[in-house]
Amino acid sequence: MVVLDRRKWIALWFLPLIKGLIFQHTFPTEIFEAAHKIASEADEETEISQVRRVPPYFTYKLERVYRVGIGGSVNLTCVAVGYPMPRVFWKRQSDDFFLNDPQTAPIGKNVLTLTNLEQTENYTCIAVSKLGNIETSTTVEVKELLPAPTNLKILEVTATTVSLRWNPVTNIPDDDSLRGYIIKYRQKLTPESAQADTSTAYAERGAYKEVKVPGDANSALIENLEPYQQYEFSAQVVSTIGRGTLSPPVEAQTSEAAPGAPPSNVQARSLNRNSILIRWDPPTDKQNGRINGYKIHYTNRPMSTDVTEWEVKEVKQDELMTTLYELDPDKTYYVQVQAKNAKGYGPMSKVVTVITKPGIPGQPSNLVAKALDSHRIQLNWQKPMHSYNINGYVIQYSASEDGVKELTLASDVQKHIVDGLRPNTIYTFKVAAQSDRGQGTFCDEVQTKTHESVPTLAPQIKDVLVLSSSVLHIFWDPIETSNDTSSDDDHDSNYGILTYKIEWRPFINITSSPLDDSSNLKSEEKDENENEFEWNSKIQDSNISTELKIIDLKPYQVYEIRIAAGNGIGFGPYSQVVKKMTKGDG
Repeated sequence: MVVLDRRKWIALWFLPLIKGLIFQHTFPTEIFEAAHKIASEADEETEISQVRRVPPYFTYKLERVYRVGIGGSVNLTCVAVGYPMPRVFWKRQSDDFFLNDPQTAPIGKNVLTLTNLEQTENYTCIAVSKLGNIETSTTVEVKELLPAPTNLKILEVTATTVSLRWNPVTNIPDDDSLRGYIIKYRQKLTPESAQADTSTAYAERGAYKEVKVPGDANSALIENLEPYQQYEFSAQVVSTIGRGTLSPPVEAQTSEAAPGAPPSNVQARSLNRNSILIRWDPPTDKQNGRINGYKIHYTNRPMSTDVTEWEVKEVKQDELMTTLYELDPDKTYYVQVQAKNAKGYGPMSKVVTVITKPGIPGQPSNLVAKALDSHRIQLNWQKPMHSYNINGYVIQYSASEDGVKELTLASDVQKHIVDGLRPNTIYTFKVAAQSDRGQGTFCDEVQTKTHESVPTLAPQIKDVLVLSSSVLHIFWDPIETSNDTSSDDDHDSNYGILTYKIEWRPFINITSSPLDDSSNLKSEEKDENENEFEWNSKIQDSNISTELKIIDLKPYQVYEIRIAAGNGIGFGPYSQVVKKMTKGDG
């Protein structure tokens, strides 16, 4: 029971009258305010005395026993509530060691994570508050891992699959049950792919992958493997306590398949008016077997001619260069190369173009384009084969809506930065070499996109209305993007406007007369820079509106206002600053 002193009793007696504003005028102001304060304090004490106190109790029941395998892990979750809320902590019973500091333990819920378990142990969860403490215990039973499946064998191998079989595990304890099997496998480096570094031969390549198998099965088909690769496989049991021991690994090499990639770095140059030298490198990946030969396709007919109608020359696997003879003089020839293994031919290489005219350079190779920023792209390439007479390069580039532009480099360089590009625009590039005899053919085109940039235009403040002594209403025009894509880069950088940033700050202009409510004054740069007040700001989504009410301003105060547009990169330039004065009080 709450006992109130005489002052508070009187205040409570008068409280209905005091809270009814109709009688406020009958009391002096000082007496009314003092009585109201005393009554409020009495209300608070009464409410506090009526709050229900609840001792701690558990809301999540722990299992009596948790079973895990040796080296396994388990999470023990303990949840307790009450009023006030209790702190929850764990204790290991074998040595009465507190696993949490009771003074700083979590409130209400505590999850104990146990890893690399080696022996059975009892754990106690304790919940403590000012109204008492409670505890509950559980046992984490660590059991021997189930034995590995025996007699794991490879049954069948194809280019992309391996079939396995094993003896099922039968000696399972009565308090455990079989849930299934897991086949773990990983790819290994074949001796052929590790010839460059014998220390890494047969080293592991990447992490294990897993395939789950039902408990009533003792075979599995492992799919989506790569042709002509070495793999190792292991099996293990999964039971109610976790995973068992891994079986000893078995290994298998998948069968060959036709090459999945073309020869790389194909190059050609004219030797004289009737012959061409071709060279290439083996496929960099997906050889899918032992490469035992190459086929060279070439023609001086239109490149669209079906490849079955092109001339063909075959060479052995140890030949990565050949010469084509008895060609027509001063003609453009197109060349492609295929790799072959025991299972067939792979895909064609990119087309290489060469002219049967001595002294004309071949095509540059390995052209790479990389965007540096919103206006620059860097190009890198390799010079044509046997290019002793090159004196420059020609770069052609274009965007989808532009015509082709051309740059001429008057030196034998293999990189160049193209400047003056538009932001967020895809450009296509190709390069040709030049000599005193003339210009060679262009290499294959590459594409890349310039980075996005911040907006380059600023919104325009259309009007500022004075609504009261503390509120200004701002209206602005959104950024308008021109449909003329050839004008400048504003077309690209001002798309994708996401937000507008509205900023304002007080402005004191001692030398000028006050502004009336109907006038907006454009700020001079020197005034803006001399203002020592910090800008206040608000970010507004562009899809909401192009207006904003600024509130909580001071009466009869001149404010500077400006706006900037923003996209995913940042904000662009600010609009011209506008000044506006709020109304006075009253």
